[in-house]
Amino acid sequence: MNYIKNIKNIKNIKNINLAVVLMANWIVDIIIGCILMFGLGKIDEKYLISTLVVDLVFMIVVYIFEYIKKNDRYDIWIKGFIVAKNIYLVFYYMEHFCGSSKNINPLDVRFWFNGLIYVAIMVFIFAIFYRLPATVITFNVFTFILLIVNLFLVDERGLPFFSADLFSIGTAMEVAGNYTFKEWPQYLCIFIWFLTSTVTTIYVLKMQTKTKPEKTKFNVLIRLACLGFVFGVLTLFLKTNIMVDSGIETYFWKHTKNGVVLNLMMDIKYSKLEIPEGYDVEELEKIANKYKGTEGDGKTPNIVVIMSESYADLSVIGDFETNVEIMPFINSMKENTIKGKMFTSVYGGSTADSEYEFFTGDSMISYPNGAVPYQTYLKGTKFMSSLVRNIQKAGYTTISFHPNEASNWNRTSIYQALGFNKSLWIDDVKNPEFLRNYVTDECDFNMIIDEFENKKDDNPLFYFNITMQNHGGYLVKGYENTVEITSGSGKYPKAEQFMSVARETDKQVERLISYFENYEEPTVVVFFGDHQPKIDSNFIEDMLGGSMDNLGIEELQKLYQTPYFVWANYDIEEKEDYDISLNYLSTLLCKTAGLPTSAYQEYLAELSEKFPIINGNGVVDAEGNYYTKMDALEKFDELITYESFIYNHMYDKKGYIASFFEK
Repeated sequence: MNYIKNIKNIKNIKNINLAVVLMANWIVDIIIGCILMFGLGKIDEKYLISTLVVDLVFMIVVYIFEYIKKNDRYDIWIKGFIVAKNIYLVFYYMEHFCGSSKNINPLDVRFWFNGLIYVAIMVFIFAIFYRLPATVITFNVFTFILLIVNLFLVDERGLPFFSADLFSIGTAMEVAGNYTFKEWPQYLCIFIWFLTSTVTTIYVLKMQTKTKPEKTKFNVLIRLACLGFVFGVLTLFLKTNIMVDSGIETYFWKHTKNGVVLNLMMDIKYSKLEIPEGYDVEELEKIANKYKGTEGDGKTPNIVVIMSESYADLSVIGDFETNVEIMPFINSMKENTIKGKMFTSVYGGSTADSEYEFFTGDSMISYPNGAVPYQTYLKGTKFMSSLVRNIQKAGYTTISFHPNEASNWNRTSIYQALGFNKSLWIDDVKNPEFLRNYVTDECDFNMIIDEFENKKDDNPLFYFNITMQNHGGYLVKGYENTVEITSGSGKYPKAEQFMSVARETDKQVERLISYFENYEEPTVVVFFGDHQPKIDSNFIEDMLGGSMDNLGIEELQKLYQTPYFVWANYDIEEKEDYDISLNYLSTLLCKTAGLPTSAYQEYLAELSEKFPIINGNGVVDAEGNYYTKMDALEKFDELITYESFIYNHMYDKKGYIASFFEK
């Protein structure tokens, strides 16, 4: 009798301890929820109440099961219930903080697709560890990191995490010191929320009966079954059209429409560069033979190309007023100048995509959203036909300069494949000067001037420069802004810091142009921003007059415009408001400078007459009509042909039409 009594006492103690743990978890949820809602404004009342209700129901059900359980079968129910609850809350946390909870509900197929992917992740981890506590810990750590990375990237560059970001970790680490984790209180609260949920889940699991290890053969069969389930889920999403057939559209601006893991699954599905539909080398050759290229007019002016990091004129987004003018010199340029808006394919980052479009003439419309050809498709390539190689055949010495690490974006090997005679990096800068931790444009442009001052031969020089001064982030302490936004009702610290450093760029551009005005050799200077900066989202929304979550294509394209100009220190035809996309810029440069052009460039010149804008988001035709990427590719056969040429240009080693791309 004493033995039975002791057993009951132990059970009562366990029940009391369980009640304390569950109640403590709930109290922590209330405290953290109130901090997030009232202190930080990161969640709303509806979300907080629903979270607390789910936790309360969980607490009651688990306690009832534990109180009335009579045998080990109750343990199975408790384990299953707590694991399901853990997956659901992680799903809920992820979608709410990433902004998609309002679009994901149990009546929407996306809810179940996301849930299935989370289950597959959990099952895969279980197949590795074969123990529930280790599985839950690993799953929660993985999803917590994924959530924080998404929040940080959206805050700093405006785009969430995509699979291509795995190839740019090194580049991100190089500039990480200039970003501020200003949202760390939110990150800390989410961490505590995840931690208490994990600890509670592990505690309840540990209370259950420990089953004896199964025989090895049965153990292997269970793991194989788990892996089979995961393989089935991957096959369903990656090898079938179930997502499209279910009415789910690709949306790679944010994860807000489809949910984080489902959108990532779509990203993975479309991240592979596939052979364009109807791709036929013989048909391409027939089209290619219609274009012969040109020999130019015999002029070989020096060429300086400056791709200015994050340089943009924010007035393209909307009207606002500042205490000083941001780019007075560039705005004043008219004589011997072609200028307008440059439509890029990236926003807030992925500079290498802008390089790729400029050097090759290939548009990112042909690539999956988020792809970086330098990183994902062209690793290991030894030869790239491009502007650099074609211009060398005209007698040019080619030099590249970037005041940052050579390894970023795989540039070391890519620049060799492009054919540069010499590449300079930050280690080649003597006594570098810095602004907000980046090499200044003044220091950068001094490198250009020094190269031309010490030009040793009679060969014309092609000098390609990527600056760093205006790189994000834009909340660097110790830098005193010179620009103040004097209109609007909000505060826009990032926009003001960006425009303050961009204003310094304008001054240095004026100095550089003044130098080349007096340079004795004919010289052409090309200047453009690689992408817009990631600044305050409330500034952009105030300018656009609405949320960034559901932008139409015309509004979206406003975030993909930067200034550009082509200037010469001799007479050229002048053009103003000449808007083009970046894939056409090298062709415009060659024609302006009187250089020989390839048949491909002649093809691009003709294509630009019907579609002056082609970028990774879509197309604008000559009549000013905007089309999304998918709509444009379905509507216009010319773009399918362009896609086929892009594939042939870079990836068809056997069918490569050399005479079309190379001069």
